[in-house]
Amino acid sequence: MHPEDLDKVLRAFNRAIHQKADSGTEYRIVMPNGRIKWVHSAGHPVLNANGELVEILGATVDITERKRAEEALRRSEAYLAEGQKLTRTGSFTYTPGGDVLYCSDETLRIWGFDRQQTLPNHETVRQRIHPDDRGRVRERADKAIGTKADWYDEFRIVLPDGTVKHIYAIHHPVFSASGELVEVVGTHVDITQRKRAEEALHESETRFRTFVDYAGDSLFVSDLEQQTVVDVNRSACESLGYTREELIGNTPL
Repeated sequence: MHPEDLDKVLRAFNRAIHQKADSGTEYRIVMPNGRIKWVHSAGHPVLNANGELVEILGATVDITERKRAEEALRRSEAYLAEGQKLTRTGSFTYTPGGDVLYCSDETLRIWGFDRQQTLPNHETVRQRIHPDDRGRVRERADKAIGTKADWYDEFRIVLPDGTVKHIYAIHHPVFSASGELVEVVGTHVDITQRKRAEEALHESETRFRTFVDYAGDSLFVSDLEQQTVVDVNRSACESLGYTREELIGNTPL
């Protein structure tokens, strides 16, 4: 037996003898060549007419391949969970208008649901969509399902504490052989940071544009390779007597 498992096996064995009960234990054994195997041992007590323990009948099964498969699955799930956390991407499955069948931990985190509680139902999820986006999201989903097509959407959700998040959603409807909608699988990506960056860039560009437009000097932006005007400010238009649209695309003066 593997040294780290020996005490556990002995405790289980002694407990089974004391309680005169069936037992089952998983542990490792070390072969002479150093190879480690996993086994499952099950024991059944045999009692005489006086209720005394006479013997124990048992069986040992080699479960090494099962353990390896379980470990591989755990690693795969851990990698997937870590990947979803890093990319802020959650996966889900639900029946149309019914129960949520599966939500990854990252999906629950994005939507602000407690991982320790039962999965939220379809209506609970829908109520967290921003009221201004809720109708459009429902309309787009109904249209896509009616045409049996995938659909993509961007919308906002509102968490119980008032936090607003932006979500990019990908949905794939699954149909039975008879054409009946069975379930919908998909992903939700938290794009809040990207949206905030886009808004900040837009605000910055607006401020810059305002500053340039009201500058006293005439300013031109030219494409040196194409030898054309890319942009001009208001002062340049007024001094030359042309509109911005008329100057853009022309050869610089």
